[in-house]
Amino acid sequence: MCQCMTELQRELHSAATSVAADVIKYHSDHLVLKALKICGTEGNIEAVAEHSCKLSEQKEQLIEICHLLRHVSGTEPLEITCLHAEDTFHVTGPQFKAGILQKDILRLQEQKNASSLLNSLERITQ
Repeated sequence: MCQCMTELQRELHSAATSVAADVIKYHSDHLVLKALKICGTEGNIEAVAEHSCKLSEQKEQLIEICHLLRHVSGTEPLEITCLHAEDTFHVTGPQFKAGILQKDILRLQEQKNASSLLNSLERITQ
């Protein structure tokens, strides 16, 4: 019975680390962040919202991976590390998203102010 549990735990650990590696490889190109930056620069609010949602989904995937790895870690230091990583994603995810959105809002306000200034200059010169 004990050998069966050990083997099961080993298989679970192997599956968890494999899933974690796959997710990390899949997101290693940072396409969502790059797209978010481009959309924010262009002032495309709808696309920013869409990519922000995708970024939130990635954050949730990473939190689930940390949670899974914490349960199959096998050692207390690794369990603590996974817990800290999970907590970090919970805290920094919303902060990161808020920072990006705030930056995009400021950029749009600057564009609006610049547009208003150009309109005023056009009226003056006519």
